[in-house]
Amino acid sequence: MGGLIDTNVLDRLIKHNHSWHLIYDKKLKSYYAKSTESYYDENGKYKQRTIYLHRFILDYEGKNYVDHENHDTLDNQIHNLKIVDQSVNMKNGSGIRKNNTSGEPNVGWNNREERWIVQFSVNKKNKVFGRFRENELDKAIIFARKMRQKLYKPDFVQEGYNMDNLKFIS
Repeated sequence: MGGLIDTNVLDRLIKHNHSWHLIYDKKLKSYYAKSTESYYDENGKYKQRTIYLHRFILDYEGKNYVDHENHDTLDNQIHNLKIVDQSVNMKNGSGIRKNNTSGEPNVGWNNREERWIVQFSVNKKNKVFGRFRENELDKAIIFARKMRQKLYKPDFVQEGYNMDNLKFIS
């Protein structure tokens, strides 16, 4: 398993003089390259901080996210990295959440209502766009895919979920 970086970043990596290693993020099902830096704070207390390779390459320590445009978290070439806010980062997610009950992004079962719920994050708030009976999961999925295209296109293209290659099994 290897990663990609631009050769013009090598000097900075060498000067950083720390080892880099891979960690696996179970939630995202992805590997990330990281380094750990030890230091003493202004009170003389020993501390450690994690430095992620994608943030190091962009020299970014802000509160926003560094997004891998092609969803390959080991591709840390500059052209593949962009700084985005949380809403863009969430829209650009590469997969289905671990606790998803339907197998489809934005569609989940609501136990209290006993219905399938289609919901999206709009202006940093979750909003329910549709409720479907237990036997209407297919309808909920179709509705969610249409809403995803309407809400997120063109800045969001979920791999395997664009409208040209939809396949429905009933």
